[in-house]
Amino acid sequence: MKNVYAQIQSLAIAACLAFGLQACSVNDILPDAEFNTLMVDADAAIHDNRWDVATSKLEQASRLQPNNLAVKLKQGQVNQQSGKLALAHNTYQQIIDAAATAKGKDLEIVQSARTQQAKLGFKPIDKATVLEPDSIAAAPVATGSDAQSSTEGRVQDAAPLPIEPIAQKDVVPQPVINSVNDEAVISERLEAWRLAWQQQRVSDYLAFYKADFTGGLRSHAAWRQQRADRIKTAKDLQIDISSLQMELQDEDKATVTFTQTYQAANHRDVGLKTLSLQRINDQWLIANEQFSKQ
Repeated sequence: MKNVYAQIQSLAIAACLAFGLQACSVNDILPDAEFNTLMVDADAAIHDNRWDVATSKLEQASRLQPNNLAVKLKQGQVNQQSGKLALAHNTYQQIIDAAATAKGKDLEIVQSARTQQAKLGFKPIDKATVLEPDSIAAAPVATGSDAQSSTEGRVQDAAPLPIEPIAQKDVVPQPVINSVNDEAVISERLEAWRLAWQQQRVSDYLAFYKADFTGGLRSHAAWRQQRADRIKTAKDLQIDISSLQMELQDEDKATVTFTQTYQAANHRDVGLKTLSLQRINDQWLIANEQFSKQ
């Protein structure tokens, strides 16, 4: 499978020469050749349970055809089969959100996404309701009668007794943690962080960290330089994540723990990594990072 696209490219070039075309590429002969090759490679990886390879191939295919719902459905299925259930839920939801403009086969894909999402077992969290304090009924006013005035010949009402106001305790609404949605978003961010690292996209990788993150170095700038140097020089880099656990402390803080496997041409590490996350401007960023080698 690895050489399929190269073979197609060679055939396309040969066809160009046969027809005497001066400027010609594989896309002129077979415009979807690269996309189709990626999908074939992804299917082969899925068949062999090589989830990371399948994820990478599908991500590349998605970049070529970002509106292709069939690719997204397969991404959701790969996430589901590889145990990344929250990420699968989020991927299926992206397909479902496209239902309004879906036509033909895309409608079938939307229905499949709904069916697969339902199998995940996530249940929507009831919206928290804050009870308003009961209205305080006015206390009855005590009245009385004075002796009939001999001069006016009528009854006078006694002055009402003073009533102390009843203090109402303020009801402070507690922050609502939408665990299903937050876990899906965090899982998606974590996968994007892993891929940025593995694919050595340094700028994208660094963007997942807070602006004051130092990693134990003297400054954020020093840490950025160190990470950039190490990532750029790594050969045959492969980052794997497994046994993911997640805890939401509140609506803006979370902790994720997982087994991280780092594999490069001349180095391999396996250990427990813990990331402390903080939501800033509606984005989950890494505030602290710890790694314990196993």
